[in-house]
Amino acid sequence: MNTLTVLLVASAVFVVCCSEKDKFVKFYNCIACKAGSPEFFEYMECLKYKPSRCKEVANQCKQQLIPGARNETEQWEQICKNSDIAEKLYDCIGDGEEKVE
Repeated sequence: MNTLTVLLVASAVFVVCCSEKDKFVKFYNCIACKAGSPEFFEYMECLKYKPSRCKEVANQCKQQLIPGARNETEQWEQICKNSDIAEKLYDCIGDGEEKVE
């Protein structure tokens, strides 16, 4: 099974059923700490297929939780450095999705 398939499945699980928080945090931290790797770029490619509302909510949450980051690269660096951000991001995304429903 190639990496892209694994990332697609992991992403779909999160979007569709908001997988368990622990799994999300581990996955997100793993991707954040591999910025520039093939896995990271495959994950970024998968993001293109997420619904636009999901991407909007995630971006709003990142801006709220990492206000000092000037760009997406700095956001990923901060997530890698501080695993608490991924946990807070999970909660924020969940809250944002509930407001839409």
